[in-house]
Amino acid sequence: LGDTDQIQGVPYYRRLHLVNHRLGGPGQKQNLVPGSQENNSEMERDFEAPIKNMIGDEPMMPGKKAVLWMKVSVTYRPAKKYGTGSKVQTLQFPRTITCKWGYLKNKPKKNAETPRTIPLPVPEPA
Repeated sequence: LGDTDQIQGVPYYRRLHLVNHRLGGPGQKQNLVPGSQENNSEMERDFEAPIKNMIGDEPMMPGKKAVLWMKVSVTYRPAKKYGTGSKVQTLQFPRTITCKWGYLKNKPKKNAETPRTIPLPVPEPA
C-alpha cells in the first residue's frame, strides 16, 4: 500500500511504521506494514509514547538517560484478494503486531515504566 492507497471498503488502513521515525525507524518498506488507524493510535499510546518519555524523541535530549532495547515483530495472514473489478489486489495483511521493550541500563528510579510486551491484533479488512 502506498501512503494514500486505500482498498475499496477499507478506508482506515494505512502504512504503519514498525519503529517510529522519531525512534530511528526509516520510512522504507522493510519498516512499514498495513494496519488500521486504531492500530496506529495504539502503537503510539501504548508502545512509542512511554519509550519517548524515557529516552526522548530527539538525540541527546536533556534529562533522558534510560537506555532501552525494543523489538517489533509481525505475524502475517495468508495472501488474499481484496477490492472489486479493476481494483482487485492480492495483499498480505498482518494478523498481529507484537511490540516489546525493556531496559539495558539507566532505569529511572522514580515512577519507572515497567518493561512490557504489547500484542496488537490487526483486524482483517472486509
